[in-house]
Amino acid sequence: MYGYHHLPSTSDSCGPSFHLATTFGTAIWTTRHVGSLFSTNCVYFYNTAKIWPYELQGHILDDFEHSKIYSPSMLYAPFIFTIDSLRWCELTLQICLKTIRGIESKTGHGSWVPISKLTIEDIEQLTGTLGTSLNVICNIHRHANIIESVWEHHKELSGELLAVSGCDKVHAIDKTIISAIEVFQQELANTRIQAQFLEQRVRSQTSVLFNLLSHEHAKASDGHAKASNASAMASRELAAAARRDGSSMKTVAVLTMAFLPATFFATFFAIPSLAWSSPDKFVLYFVFTIPATVVTFVLWAGITQRASLRRIFLVVTSGFCNAAPETPIAQAQLVDPAILDTLGLPGQSTTMVPHGESNIANTFKLSSTVGGQEFHYFVKTSSNKDADIMFKGEHTSLNMISSVVPNLCPKSYAHGPLRASGGFFLAIEFLDTCLPPKNPPSARNLARKLARMHRTQAPVPEGYDIPMFGFPVPTFCGATVQDNSWKSSWAEFYADNRLRAILHVCMLANGSDPELALAVEKTATAVVTRLLGNDIIAGSIIPVIVHGDLHFYNTSHGIMAGSGDLEEVVYDPSCVYGHSEYDLGMMSIYSDSYGTDFWQEYHSLVPKAEPKEEWRDRVCLYRLYYILNFFAVHRENKAENRKEAMDIMRFLISKYSDSN
Repeated sequence: MYGYHHLPSTSDSCGPSFHLATTFGTAIWTTRHVGSLFSTNCVYFYNTAKIWPYELQGHILDDFEHSKIYSPSMLYAPFIFTIDSLRWCELTLQICLKTIRGIESKTGHGSWVPISKLTIEDIEQLTGTLGTSLNVICNIHRHANIIESVWEHHKELSGELLAVSGCDKVHAIDKTIISAIEVFQQELANTRIQAQFLEQRVRSQTSVLFNLLSHEHAKASDGHAKASNASAMASRELAAAARRDGSSMKTVAVLTMAFLPATFFATFFAIPSLAWSSPDKFVLYFVFTIPATVVTFVLWAGITQRASLRRIFLVVTSGFCNAAPETPIAQAQLVDPAILDTLGLPGQSTTMVPHGESNIANTFKLSSTVGGQEFHYFVKTSSNKDADIMFKGEHTSLNMISSVVPNLCPKSYAHGPLRASGGFFLAIEFLDTCLPPKNPPSARNLARKLARMHRTQAPVPEGYDIPMFGFPVPTFCGATVQDNSWKSSWAEFYADNRLRAILHVCMLANGSDPELALAVEKTATAVVTRLLGNDIIAGSIIPVIVHGDLHFYNTSHGIMAGSGDLEEVVYDPSCVYGHSEYDLGMMSIYSDSYGTDFWQEYHSLVPKAEPKEEWRDRVCLYRLYYILNFFAVHRENKAENRKEAMDIMRFLISKYSDSN
């Protein structure tokens, strides 16, 4: 059992017994004192599996052997173990540092430039290596605690034994050992500092690898989604061709049915024995043929009426205004049992048809009738490996906004794994955008709703006593996963969890770019500290709920299911508890689209924070993150996005960096 333990003395002449176990060996020793004489009996079990490239332990074993496991000092055994432990910690720290530097060179963290693009397998392997390094660092902390507890106890014990024995002077070996304690303490403090520093680097790399892994999964999912879309397009073309063939066959069948009674009676009247072909009896041919033809069509209409009515119902109720004018019956989807069970809907009266478009998910309108009442939902599904994280983030974000400002965004009802087809789903409130053209959205009303959200302080996270910056779950900005781990400082959160994180995604997507990496690091170090961490602004920034991806096309207006009121709404959020001005970074890209009325109303409710003369620069700093995200995930306009990001950083660095 690792650690340091001791048992109290059982006689006047025997001191306590000690047990000390570390990764390199185990020692058990006792102390004896007769008058002024002290002795230590020690047994040392060396762990031969832990051999390190130095000779100190060999000298220790030789010394024990030559002394016949007898030592005149009670401090000798812990002294030896302290040296061994510190040497072990030093060598282990060197190995960990080399390992972490190797990982940093591959990911491009800090001043390193990534040596190559990493595959998913590479990232998973590096993650395992980081886990091993973190375990080793924890073991170093444990050894440091053992050393500290050993010397704390022996310092107290040696004084007690000397007082009991009446010895008026200390053995020469004890003097040497005691004089070394101060050196040990300094070395121990240095070891703790180095271990803490390495632990921070390991955790930072863990966050980087998490972002890189999520990005790779998102790229793979994007390729899968495009292949699925191509397959769906081919299926729709095939279905359209089949419908055209079916229409032709239907026309032939109708014509055949129309002439069938006439043909039958013509054949019947042609029988010579009946003599019905005479002119005076020819009128009978029409008397029989016309009613028979009418009856035939009536029977056909009755048989097909039920299927026709159902088809008309599906076409009428299948889509929004922004969907196709008609949704063919062939596109109707079977509803997964997991969705039905979660929402409590009956399968026989529930339909789900494609609706809308998305680059990272399949989207549907789900309709159901329960107790004579119709219910509608908007459903997303995806087989992406990160779909569970993505939908959980959107689910949490939608409901967080809804709880603060009702009717600002649709509510989310459920998310989880699909049962029949694999993948995951998200079911949210259905938004009907089929509105009269004379009822336009109110820009001022949207501004009032956003201002209310930006003035509402975020809740204190579970496990904390004060408001924090971050979010309970990861979220996605487009295809980019966002690490929202809690930070007490907004400047630290924006520098680490946004700017430095998106830089690594950019490097992975576009290759090595030392100029961009240096500019982002200077911005995160100097500009963020100056603009967001100074004494004036830092104290006024409190965590509020922000949308996180508030571009103009994530705003709209419509009627939510169960409500007859027209509402200005937002959707597709990637929320964070952050600075209210953070949302303005994305909004500034589409500033003209919101209009003058919107901005006047918004700033009347949420005035620009002090110092007001730096407000525009702070918004520009927040805009930088979204431009870098465009550069990372969008294939088009790569050069333009990079240029805009560099222009923003050059301007801010020249204005706010002390070194420029």
